[in-house]
Amino acid sequence: MAQHDGTLTAKFTANNYNVNLENLDADEKGTENVSVPYNSSVNLTENITIPQKAHYDFGGYWTEENGSGLQLIDATGAWIASRDGYTDSDKNWLYTDNLTLYAEWTE
Repeated sequence: MAQHDGTLTAKFTANNYNVNLENLDADEKGTENVSVPYNSSVNLTENITIPQKAHYDFGGYWTEENGSGLQLIDATGAWIASRDGYTDSDKNWLYTDNLTLYAEWTE
């Protein structure tokens, strides 16, 4: 058998995670989900299209319902930097699983 000298190079691709945006009974849905690659600000640098609900103000997206947990997207639809375990100071995505975020509404 012939022996070949050479170099093998590995190629790594960042895992993508789905972030589902639960609009919680919005009259007009905004962005419903976004795919975010690990350790990348791709899709975190653009604003999310926010939902609309008659007689309510949108308060951003949170990790738990009713404005509980951590807020990851503010009321303007912008991602928030430096959320422990979710984003770093450059808004790079750090969370290593799919995730659902919940809209907060104030009457």
